Amino acid sequence: LQSGDYFFQSLVINPSVQVRVTATTRIFVRTTLVFRSSLLAPTGSALQPIVMGFGGTTTSLEATFTGTFVAPAATVNMGVGAGLTFTGSYYIGTIQLQPASKIACSETSPKYGN
Repeated sequence: LQSGDYFFQSLVINPSVQVRVTATTRIFVRTTLVFRSSLLAPTGSALQPIVMGFGGTTTSLEATFTGTFVAPAATVNMGVGAGLTFTGSYYIGTIQLQPASKIACSETSPKYGN
């Protein structure tokens, strides 16, 4: 996805899928978000921090996410199995962090808005 804002009614990112984004990509999802593969830099070599907003009520982050995640009305289940690390800023109604998973707050996360 090139730089810019992307709006989806629902978005499914399945395991083993490569989604490449720029640092100025912002993704907004209204009702259904399935997040099972991390977002990569355009080269595909590293995780890319971005801004993602979710307007639904329940979702799971089942892959490492870096950046800013905004879901003020949602319950977000973070992590799976052996655990994941989530780095960035998280504005979430309710967080359910799975065992062995962790959240690392980062001052260098992309800012929400302009």
